[in-house]
Amino acid sequence: MKLELHWSPRQVPLSVEGCLAEGESAQRLRRNLVRREATSRNKFRAVEIAEGVLLFGPDLPWVEGLVYLGRVGSLYLPTLWQPNLPGEWLEARLKYFGDPPWALLPSGKVIGLSQAEVLL
Repeated sequence: MKLELHWSPRQVPLSVEGCLAEGESAQRLRRNLVRREATSRNKFRAVEIAEGVLLFGPDLPWVEGLVYLGRVGSLYLPTLWQPNLPGEWLEARLKYFGDPPWALLPSGKVIGLSQAEVLL
């Protein structure tokens, strides 16, 4: 039996713990963070990916085009979408992609976050 991953809208959004910025949104997010650096005491963890940046921490900036993420176990998922498969099943499969935590997106993209670094 083959199980396929499908996504559906969440009835109740997850609490925001991170965000994904790709393309132009990633450039805007980086500029926003540089401006905030002088006045902010917040520490963010970030992971650079080929298409953009993942950012985690308190008081995340608002930038048009971001995908906000919430955490369920070892998974960061879009706050407005939920997978049809149980988190335990997904985590078991994602161990092939490295150590947790991971970001899992409806596009099928999986991003390992165990190497997140302090950005600011």
